[in-house]
Amino acid sequence: MPPQRPGRPTAAPPEADPPLAAGVADGFPPAEARPTRTPDEMQRLAWRVLSAAFAAWVAVAALAVYGGTLWVHTATLSAPASLAVEQGIVLFQDRGTGPPINAHDGMAMQEADVLDVKDNSLARLELPGRATLHLGPNAHLVLAGLRAGRFNPNAGRVLLQHTAGSVRVEVLPEAPGPVALETPYGTVEMAPGDYVVAVRGPRAEAYVRAGTATVSVYNDRKALAAGERALLAVDAPAEKLAGPTNLVANGDFSAGLDGWRVHDVQEANRPDRPGERSVVRESVDGVAHSALRVVRSSRFDTHNETGVEQDLHVDVSVYPRVVLSALVKVQSASLSGGGYLGTEYPMMLGLRYRDAAGNGQTWYRGFYYQNAEGRPTNRGELVPQGVWTRVQFDLSELPDRPAFLYSLEVLGAGHDFDALITDVRLVAE
Repeated sequence: MPPQRPGRPTAAPPEADPPLAAGVADGFPPAEARPTRTPDEMQRLAWRVLSAAFAAWVAVAALAVYGGTLWVHTATLSAPASLAVEQGIVLFQDRGTGPPINAHDGMAMQEADVLDVKDNSLARLELPGRATLHLGPNAHLVLAGLRAGRFNPNAGRVLLQHTAGSVRVEVLPEAPGPVALETPYGTVEMAPGDYVVAVRGPRAEAYVRAGTATVSVYNDRKALAAGERALLAVDAPAEKLAGPTNLVANGDFSAGLDGWRVHDVQEANRPDRPGERSVVRESVDGVAHSALRVVRSSRFDTHNETGVEQDLHVDVSVYPRVVLSALVKVQSASLSGGGYLGTEYPMMLGLRYRDAAGNGQTWYRGFYYQNAEGRPTNRGELVPQGVWTRVQFDLSELPDRPAFLYSLEVLGAGHDFDALITDVRLVAE
């Protein structure tokens, strides 16, 4: 048998650790005892805690009241608006997204909607309790801000972005705040009243028919009263002027015939002496004025027209009134009244225009001082001979009132004539 292996030695039990040195502490000393507060100190502490808690509660309550009051005064909701298509085609874009579609009469409008009135078209935008807007041809309008106060009427706002065409704004007397019309050249804020804002190419014009308005161009602000207007242009402060714009350039002939082109018509197949035109200086009520004089002396009693004409190309569809006026003086004429057909006056004003229905029209008025032969004068005005006379016509009273002005003519017509004119004014107001 193999020898037995020696058994594994039995491990001796570990010896116990020697006791800690007698100099090492085997526990922690108790914390330092605080001095006991007196009853007065305890009372003061309690009051401080209560005061701090009360102050915090008051602050929270005040903030809650302030926030609630502010919300009540400033909370808004969407304001109602409706569109009336009066004529032609009006395109609508829902909140500025998607393709334009044909708008229909009575359509509800919302904030951020876009309206585009096409040529020879008219529309009306109703903002109940605030304003009525009349949109002329080619007007482009964005309803940028259309809010009504939820609790406080003054919290609402109306901000419209107007980039083209003409808009007449009638702000109601009960309107809770101004209506703002923002053009590419400045903003017009309108209080209750009647206004026309037109954006024509590189400038805009704001005219106050009634009420008050403020025009703003960056930090420049100007107040406008009734009968005043402002011109707004790129990189320029607003120019404040009195009265509506004269649509006729150089209507007083102070710059000669600048802005005008000559107008001459001779009777066909009957050669005769032509008429003459010149700019002369005349005294009107003791003040020297430039004036256009048209003169003709016929050799064979043939028809003639001599004068000037000017292109206008202005849309006046949203203006309530279109007024043409001038100072005229008729010195002589060989034909009585308006001549054989009532179309030959020594001095005449003629206007070519398009009416609201899109039809071309021609309007004219002649001026004469005698009608011994009883010639037609259906479109004539009797004036004293050789005396400067102010004549004025409200074209908005015509059955087919003007909507778009093409051109204006100033001329003498007939056989022999001698007449003058100055201060030709055509205003839309």
